[in-house]
Amino acid sequence: MNTNIESHGGSFVLTDIRRVPHRSQLRKRIETFQLVLRIPPALVDRLNSASRANYRSRTAEIEARLWESFEGESIDEHGVIVRRVPSPRK
Repeated sequence: MNTNIESHGGSFVLTDIRRVPHRSQLRKRIETFQLVLRIPPALVDRLNSASRANYRSRTAEIEARLWESFEGESIDEHGVIVRRVPSPRK
């Protein structure tokens, strides 16, 4: 994995380039895409800390957190995001 971090106007651009399949993709071939993000330094620090604490790469940490953000959501037939809201406990 080749990761580049560049500073641009107070934010960092995180570029993650993967040339070989990730170990999770060895059994099943899943196409991956390169994504360039501009994120503030404080968020980079939090991602680095969280990825170390969870024993994952920064890319795996970002992917896990994105998937978690979609839990409880679906898109209806009109293209509207529907979120399930837990009922209040008594």
